[in-house]
Amino acid sequence: MEAKSYSIMSVWKIVLVVCLCWVYLGSSTYVLQQQYSGESFFDQFDFFTDDDPTGGYVNYVSRQVANQQKLISVNPNGSVIMSVDSKNIASGRGRNSVRITSKKTYSEGLFVLDANHMPYGCGTWPAWWFLIDDGVHYGEIDIIEGVNTQTYDETTLYCLSDCSQSSIPSSSFTGSRATDDQNHPVTNCTLSAGTGCEITAGDSHSYGSNYNLIGGGFHALLLNSSNIQTYFFPRNTAPADINADHPNPSNWGKPYANYGLGTHCPKSQYVNMNIIFNIALCGDWAGDDFSERCSGLG
Repeated sequence: MEAKSYSIMSVWKIVLVVCLCWVYLGSSTYVLQQQYSGESFFDQFDFFTDDDPTGGYVNYVSRQVANQQKLISVNPNGSVIMSVDSKNIASGRGRNSVRITSKKTYSEGLFVLDANHMPYGCGTWPAWWFLIDDGVHYGEIDIIEGVNTQTYDETTLYCLSDCSQSSIPSSSFTGSRATDDQNHPVTNCTLSAGTGCEITAGDSHSYGSNYNLIGGGFHALLLNSSNIQTYFFPRNTAPADINADHPNPSNWGKPYANYGLGTHCPKSQYVNMNIIFNIALCGDWAGDDFSERCSGLG
């Protein structure tokens, strides 16, 4: 579906081709460990049905309800589709939507997502992210995330214990760090600090309407013992090794986001992480940002 306006009713869907999880064997060699795609995609996820933790106006539904209302599907080309209900009048917790969590957990790996459409427009807040929240550890990596009419993807890191990125030079990545009220780069990723360590991609096709116009592209997360790095490649400029299913990040140049792990930010907070996809509406971020990007529209 190609949307020509910011009417949120026309753009509330995620369309994925495949999510691949690779394990590093050394000597720049990665071996495929897990593939999420096609008819078996949703079998590998649990459906979250609790209240939205971010205060969104959404009612996350079970797989059965999502199937009945056609909020999830796999098209004839094998692409996986997750949508928000656009037919019924919302009430109660909000508009019916989908949030899914992988049954498997991951502590390291290279994760490549091929997507060709993401929700955008006023009120929307979709995300692809990794999370551990077991009562002892809290680690969060937001790989694809944005709100409203945003056109640049943002990666954000959160951690329960002390996590500082002040020693990681901005020259090690191509994106831009968020700044505080004094225009200082935000490098404290500790959850209690509130904002996390946000880095915005430099490519204006990495999110939103421009993303959908070019048919999306490839997102990658590299998680290992010393770094968390994210990449985005528009579909027509993706490295040949991704298309050949032999990914090698050492050939990709700088990531757009780079976080260091070690004594300043413990790797122990980024283990046994679940993969999550969701589409929220309004809520803490999209709601707060609404007046800036969507003034007069709601």
